[in-house]
Parts: sequence; structure tokens; C-alpha cells
Amino acid sequence: MLDTFTLVVCTTIINAMMIVTLVALYRTSPSEKSILDWLGGICCFFVTNIAGLALSANLLNHWLTPAVANTLFVAGNAMIFSGIYRYLHGQHKWPLVCSIAAITFLVHLFPFMHENIESRILVTYPLIIAICLSAIVILCRRQWQTRLFGLLPLTIVMGAFTAQLALRFFALVLENVGINVFSHSLIINTGTLGVMLYVMALAMSVAYLVNWVREQSLKKISRTDTLTGWLNRRDFTYRMPELFALTRHHRQPFACIVMDIDLFKQVNDTYGHTVGDEVLIHVSHQMRRVTRDCEYHYRLGGEEFVLLLPDCDEKQAMTVAERVRKAVESSPYLHEDNTLDCSISLGVAVITATGEGEWEGLLKAADNALYKAKASGRNTTQLDVLRRPPQHAANGSEYQASKNLSA
Repeated sequence: MLDTFTLVVCTTIINAMMIVTLVALYRTSPSEKSILDWLGGICCFFVTNIAGLALSANLLNHWLTPAVANTLFVAGNAMIFSGIYRYLHGQHKWPLVCSIAAITFLVHLFPFMHENIESRILVTYPLIIAICLSAIVILCRRQWQTRLFGLLPLTIVMGAFTAQLALRFFALVLENVGINVFSHSLIINTGTLGVMLYVMALAMSVAYLVNWVREQSLKKISRTDTLTGWLNRRDFTYRMPELFALTRHHRQPFACIVMDIDLFKQVNDTYGHTVGDEVLIHVSHQMRRVTRDCEYHYRLGGEEFVLLLPDCDEKQAMTVAERVRKAVESSPYLHEDNTLDCSISLGVAVITATGEGEWEGLLKAADNALYKAKASGRNTTQLDVLRRPPQHAANGSEYQASKNLSA
């Protein structure tokens, strides 16, 4: 195994490389302020390693050197916690970091802390383990609540580092009572190696998290209508077949509601496209307001909108459609001194649990129902239900006729 000095040199170099990595990451993602906390934590580890090198080379043999080194090591872990908290809740924990660092330094003023490294480990490690466990708890809680799986690598890294710290701590406790589980040098050197691997894995997991979130954001942008915030046609063509197939598999009804703003062209022609866009936003907000329990809102283009309602029968679908229609009808758009009355026509198509057909047929049925609603005077709702085609059993005369034809 490498000696302690060589391990500290390697760890210092790795720390420097990870600092450069996080600086580059922050330059590409300046809005992610939590990177600054993580960068600060690794900088603390870097200075700790510099102090360790000085002690190993007998350059600064003073009790203040390990005191500063241990204080920065604890502060570095607190900064990692602050970065995680800031990422999840939007608020840093710098006052807490400073308080923990101050307490750690004050503890080092006691004479027993100057005796050997084991005493300092036995005092500081429980505090570091508590900090790391707190970070793991809030990471796990957020993943459980939001399924934010980009946090998983960071959680694993924190868990592995905490386990390593706990193992070393208990090994030293047992050594102090005369039970030697591991050799003394192994306990000390694995700690240095653990920090080196932790810093590397930490930087990589942070980079993964930032890039994962960026990728999810780009995916959301690609499938979201920028004007209304509803999902767009691209997502519709991907999601509709999937949802339809799932409901067919479970033998559940499926409803599709196609909505169109009445006389929208007149609004554009009279007031301009800017006001037309404002009306689109207004109407979409009113429709969204009364359908918050619906997950699938789509704007297919122009003034045409779609709601997809898995496991929804015709009665439930008509209830939703009428609620939407009345919400828009009762909410005129106010433009300067003008009040623009808004209304929508809706076509509702439902395939029953035993019905047969494809999703394209369901959408076409909803379009046809919308056409009927427009033709019947607008501001109305029309329904079309797709059921199982009737099965005609051949009676005796039909059987005899078919037999004669085949003869």
C-alpha cells in the first residue's frame, strides 16, 4: 500500500483537478448557485490536504496546523450539505457552516486534542457523520417525493463516504479498548484514500446532476407549447398511442376532448395577433384552472386544444367538458376598454371499456363531434361514443341461405 505522504499528495492533486472541474461546470451553468457551495467544500478539502502535506514533511509542527486542517475538513463537509440543501430548497446554510467550523476549532483548543490524530478523529468524525447523514436524509426524502432520480448518484456517494467514516470511527474506538480489528496504518491510510475517492465521485455526481437537470429541462421545452404552457403536438403524438394502449390493456374507457375557440379568427382580424395570443393564454388558463386533476393538456396548434382522460367514461367526460365550457364562457377577456366574450366548442369522444378501435379513430371521432358542435351554433358540447360493434348470430334461415349459395 502507498505510504501516507504519497496518498496525501495524490489526494491534493485530485482535489485541484476537481476544483477546476467544478469551476468549469459553474461557468457553463451560472444559474446553479449550489455549485458554489460544493466548490467551497472541495476547496476546504484542498487546503486540508495542503496542511496534511506540511505536517507529513515536518514543516509546520504546531498544534494549530491540525486544528485548522480538521476545522476546514469539517467545514468542507458542511459546505457539501449546504450545497445539497441549496439545490433542493434554494437557500444556502452558510451561517450553519460557520457555526460548525467555529465549534470545531474551539474544541481543538483543549489539550487532549493535541496529543495524537486518533483523539482528533474520535471527536470530529461523529460530527461529520451527522452532517453527512443529514444530507442523505434530505436527498432520500426529495427522491421519494418527486422521483428526482438525478440525485441518486450523489446519494450513493454520500452513503458510501458516510459508511467509510463510520467504519473507521468504530475501528478506532475498538482499538482504544484493546480490540485491534485493523492495523493502525490501514485505518489512517484508508481514510486518506477514502477522501480522494469521495472528492472524485462527488464532483462527478454533481456534474451528472447538473447535466441531468439540463437534459430534463430541454426535454420539457421540446414538448411544451411556449405560449400557453400546455404540452404540444410533438408530445401528443408520442403520448397518445402509449396511453391508449395502456387503457386498452387494462380494459378501461378512454376519453378525448377536442376544444376550439369560437370565432378566434375574428379576434385576430379585429385586434391583431398580439391580442389573439393574449386571448389564447387567457382561455387556456381558464380551461386549466378547472381541470387541474387532468394530467394531459395539449395545444395542437392555433386555437385547438385537447384533453386526454384515461379511465374516464362518457358521463365523466361530459361533466369535465361542460365544466370547461362554462369556465371559459363566464370569463371574458378584458382588453383596454373592451370586453371580449370568449366561448369554446367541444367535441367529446369516448371508447368504452369493451369498445374496439385505434387511437386515430378516437381522435377522428372527437374531431367530428367538434364539427357538429360548431355547426349547431358554437359554445356547445357534442359526444360520440365508440362501442363494440354488434355481433349478429346467424339464424337458421341465414345459415340455410349461405348453405345454398355455397352449394
